[in-house]
Amino acid sequence: MASVSTFLKDMSECIDARLLGASASFGSYALGLGALACVPSPSGGLEDAARSALPLAALVGLALCFTASRRDASFPRRGWLWAASAALTLCALALFLAGDALVETAASCVAWAALPFCLTALVRRFAVLPLRRRIAMSAASVICALGGLLVLALLAAPVAFAVMAALPLAATACLPEPSELPGCENAERPDASGPQANPVRFAPSFLVTALTYSALASLAAGIEMPDDSALGLPARAAALSIAGIVLLSLHKGRKGFVEDSNSAYKPVPPLMALGLVLIAWAPEPFALWGAALVAAGFSVFFVYYWIVIGNHIQKFSWNAAQAAAWACAPLFAGLAAGRLLSGGIFAVTESPLQTTAVLGLFLLALVLWAVAKGDLFANEPGDAANVFKLEPPTPAALAHEDEAALAAFAQRYGISKREQDVVRLLSKGRNVPFICDELFIAKSTVQTHIKHIYAKTGATNRQELLDVIEAAR
Repeated sequence: MASVSTFLKDMSECIDARLLGASASFGSYALGLGALACVPSPSGGLEDAARSALPLAALVGLALCFTASRRDASFPRRGWLWAASAALTLCALALFLAGDALVETAASCVAWAALPFCLTALVRRFAVLPLRRRIAMSAASVICALGGLLVLALLAAPVAFAVMAALPLAATACLPEPSELPGCENAERPDASGPQANPVRFAPSFLVTALTYSALASLAAGIEMPDDSALGLPARAAALSIAGIVLLSLHKGRKGFVEDSNSAYKPVPPLMALGLVLIAWAPEPFALWGAALVAAGFSVFFVYYWIVIGNHIQKFSWNAAQAAAWACAPLFAGLAAGRLLSGGIFAVTESPLQTTAVLGLFLLALVLWAVAKGDLFANEPGDAANVFKLEPPTPAALAHEDEAALAAFAQRYGISKREQDVVRLLSKGRNVPFICDELFIAKSTVQTHIKHIYAKTGATNRQELLDVIEAAR
């Protein structure tokens, strides 16, 4: 319990309240728009097919952001953001007041087109954060946005739209400038040189993964069945997503983020696969929980995806708005594709739930194939030429010797388990900022651990500490 409280304390030090409030508000609006506004009925006709394609309007907004960023590297500036937020507010009010389907469709279309301006502004701010802060802020923002969706889903339309109307302007009012964010001066700043910035080139498999997972979540959300409970699909999806992200964050906080960051992605396929199985073969009351599990898997993936976008912008000095356009386009395209697929399935098949699950599992297999590294398995066990191409492992014997030496050192000098983690990274030449990111603890906590280690061993610097460890072998 102490480790959990320590983790939460360290995580809270990474949170900027203004950015969290803005990102959670924009996120709640986006989720509410997708879950509650002009939601197509799977058994509907051409009108519902048109509603399914509404998220494609976001591609227009992304194209405008991309074009504008070529002239202004700091796009979108505050004026653009106020204009987009005002449009989102008016659209929410129109959804609240309108009783005509055509007005609702038009308002939803404009809202989808305006939303990318707000997302681009968020990408600019998250991209300047140091890794540890970006991880904490991404997880916390998505959790709070999902909490907002849970409230909106319980309120239900049209009351939810009245609440949504207040979110964009409030978010813009409290959104800090990138230069105002704590810790951003220590981050590798994206290049803001406009045309001279490095061209954005995401790996195709990265974008295909986002497209497919988005389509999967949208496809599963399109299932239709009688449900008398007040806890509909959006509320169930929000609750399971929050639980999944919180549990994964606690686990990664204990195990480390940086050296094993890709393991944060591992729960996504099993969650989605389990959800699809429940949709196909579970009794009807559990089918909605299956769709909620698929949504939870996508939520976990989105946190990972959002963090990686910022990593790419920092590492390759990309223009943030252009990177946001490339990265968000597959998400919106997948959302529309999933809705259209769901409508087609319910229109032409007699067993839509089973067909949805089979198609979903096929898409899941497709995305896993797209990101699989075949050369990892291409050699015999004794031939390590390509088997460990991505990350050459430490030879087993050497790794065992290092761990044995560390264990003997810890026993001799009374080094705690957490202090052993710090010593292990110090012995690899890692600095304090890296240790903070990897162990997800505050800088002051790392410095305290190092001070205690030196006091217990009598060492005064890192080299003396390494000598003490070597002597303990």
